[in-house]
Amino acid sequence: MNDLRKLGRNPLIKFVGISGSVAANNPTRDRSNLIDIDIFLITRNQCLWLYVIPLCCLNNFRSLMQDRRLCINFIMDESDLRIPNRNFFTATDIRNLIPVSGLDTFQSFRQANNWVDYYYPGFSGTSTPVPMATSAM
Repeated sequence: MNDLRKLGRNPLIKFVGISGSVAANNPTRDRSNLIDIDIFLITRNQCLWLYVIPLCCLNNFRSLMQDRRLCINFIMDESDLRIPNRNFFTATDIRNLIPVSGLDTFQSFRQANNWVDYYYPGFSGTSTPVPMATSAM
């Protein structure tokens, strides 16, 4: 976790989060019995082209890699925070994101993806909760 916070202090990175099975509290082990840790990154505007970031991340986390595997699950830049693949699976993955650094960017990301509220009301913080129907007796 400390290594991920260090990554979040990189001036090119706006948000670091844990996604996938670990974020869903259902870690999956591979054939070697290693835990796969999926990382969600948002870079500064126009910095996504620095595809070297994932490679540098993996090289910088050798100690963490001894018993786990880091995988860059998703990487995007802050110029457009909207996720185009809008379905229940994607909404669940977004809802389960665990922010490590960049809470302001995470809040902007949530607001840009307010469609998740359709599946998980109130997630984006921009909509009001869906009122519960009351039964008349």
